[in-house]
Amino acid sequence: MTYAGAPEEERPAGEEELLRLLVFRIGRELHACDVLLVEEVVTDVAVHPLPDLPRPVLGVLRLRGALVPVLDVAPALGVRLEEVRTPAVLILEAGERRIGIAADEVREVASLPAATLQRAPARGSEQDEHVLGVARAGDELVTVLDLAKVLSNYTLPTREPS
Repeated sequence: MTYAGAPEEERPAGEEELLRLLVFRIGRELHACDVLLVEEVVTDVAVHPLPDLPRPVLGVLRLRGALVPVLDVAPALGVRLEEVRTPAVLILEAGERRIGIAADEVREVASLPAATLQRAPARGSEQDEHVLGVARAGDELVTVLDLAKVLSNYTLPTREPS
């Protein structure tokens, strides 16, 4: 059973806090975020590029009648998306709008003991502010991200009402 975010007194004695993380790949690196931040994952849906949008915005996807902007956050993480036509997209709620984050692949939801999260080695850059730590998911090392901080560096264009 997971108790992520639950106060200590609500957790049964002897139970350690578990982190529930969505593990995904951008480029050659594995990243993860709190699974509760992600509303859903969309695969096999085309992202349509639009003219005159700033580079971090890959385009939009149509999701149940709504257009959702899709961001490429790879440069903020010091990696590069692979050239795929239909990336996996993590749908998040950011304020009053929904935003998609492009990933090359979504792997799994992993439950890891919070004690296994370790401080990431400092790289001496803005990338450090996005990283909560590193953990092992199976045999692989995963960088655990604070997606709210990643998204805080982006502003999306808004259309003025006509």
